[in-house]
Amino acid sequence: AVLGVPAEVNAELDTRAVIELLTRAYERFKRARAPRMIYFLAAQMADEYLHSRRFDMARRFYGKICRAYQRERWWRALAHIQRSLRRCALELRDVSEYLQACVALLSREVSSAPEAEAVLGELLALVRVSEPALPPPPPSPFLPLSSPALLELLPGQALLSCTAEWALPRISLGEEASLTLRLASSLAVPLSPSSLRLAASGADLSGD
Repeated sequence: AVLGVPAEVNAELDTRAVIELLTRAYERFKRARAPRMIYFLAAQMADEYLHSRRFDMARRFYGKICRAYQRERWWRALAHIQRSLRRCALELRDVSEYLQACVALLSREVSSAPEAEAVLGELLALVRVSEPALPPPPPSPFLPLSSPALLELLPGQALLSCTAEWALPRISLGEEASLTLRLASSLAVPLSPSSLRLAASGADLSGD
């Protein structure tokens, strides 16, 4: 003991005390309707839960503020949240949320190119076993996917956008006209498409 203060450390009691203090502050600012302080305190609580390996509670609080940070475009804070959500999903063995966080981390707004390349490698390991023309992906913490996965991106989280414009304002049936497509990417890694498929309401208008 130093100056009469016990030297023993109890991580569980420390975490409980920190969460209690943060919860009191959270409720106070909630009554005051101060949303940004609420988000900040929720993030602090999530970090504390993550530190104490209570991944279910950490995921719950990170999820509460993820949409707000995306909407407000707080990229640095959002990057930390997505990395933390990916770790929670990994520890909880939740492949769907793991994919969600990995896809979010491909954006150049939240990741550097080397980090995004590493995340992309993890995703490739989930969707294919091997590809002769490409180097083998790194080992995946999950088994390869056996069926397509449907991900719901947050508003403003789209990684690709496409606009199309015909050369002529009106086109008669049987008339030839050029179509200009513009692809915009917010990926942190280079995009090199090898093919493009156009889908239309009529099957005879679709093609590669």
